[in-house]
Amino acid sequence: MNYIKQFICRIDKELLDLGALEMDKTLKKLIPENEDKINIKIDDLVSKSFKVDTTQDIITGRGIKGFFKNIKNQNAIAAYNKQENELMLKNFNEIDKHDAIFRSVKNSSQTYKKIADLSKFNFEDEKWTQIYELAKDFAVIPDFNEILSQNTVREMNLFDYQVRTVKEVLKKFRGRALLCDEVGLGKTIEACTIMMEYIIRGFARRILILVPPSLVEQWSNELKRKFNQNFITSDNPEFKKFGDKAWMHFPKVISSINLAKRKQNSQHILKVHYDMVIVDEAVILGLN
Repeated sequence: MNYIKQFICRIDKELLDLGALEMDKTLKKLIPENEDKINIKIDDLVSKSFKVDTTQDIITGRGIKGFFKNIKNQNAIAAYNKQENELMLKNFNEIDKHDAIFRSVKNSSQTYKKIADLSKFNFEDEKWTQIYELAKDFAVIPDFNEILSQNTVREMNLFDYQVRTVKEVLKKFRGRALLCDEVGLGKTIEACTIMMEYIIRGFARRILILVPPSLVEQWSNELKRKFNQNFITSDNPEFKKFGDKAWMHFPKVISSINLAKRKQNSQHILKVHYDMVIVDEAVILGLN
């Protein structure tokens, strides 16, 4: 049968002893106002015809108490078939934590809990507040115990010491760190991997990379080839076309340090909220 849309309704059984079922807002909207009789079917198994009293917002009829024992929980899924004048109700079953869908996501136990909580919110006036409180925490972000970007990079493999460094920066220093290894030990790869971990998790969208002038194109090519990241460079004609607005317009920029330090550029860069800034060949000044 062709059901139009499905909704969640509340099955209030308090009046069933009196031979009536009080309609909630969902049922009142589903059942046409001019209908005084309707066929109700539960889980495609049992069906029965009942009277509809729109003045009192109730459904009545002989055997209604026993009939609605087939609805196990307080909530049910409802749909109305206009052609058959039939109200279809389905039991709103508990979510099975062993369902295959939970095996395909990170932190499956936390995902299951959030979905289960969301399915149990009540239907009073504060329902949207409840939905918001559950939904805002629903995005399950993988922790930093696993390097997710290893499956996305090309032409390279991280050494064990680089993996340890990346995890240390992510977990202990929350992305704020100075990488001070000897020349040739892969600080650039470590920095880019840290960046990728934040991008994959949705933490970093607007990124500025500052490098010596001679390394601008090298960084751009390496990011594109090995990490599949398209950064625009500050000397790109497309970037220059936007003038001072370019720093705000493009979310991922590679610029020479010298160019960024100029007052005409720095004043605009400082107005941009970057999720991440990477500085290659940074000079640290110490005071005695």
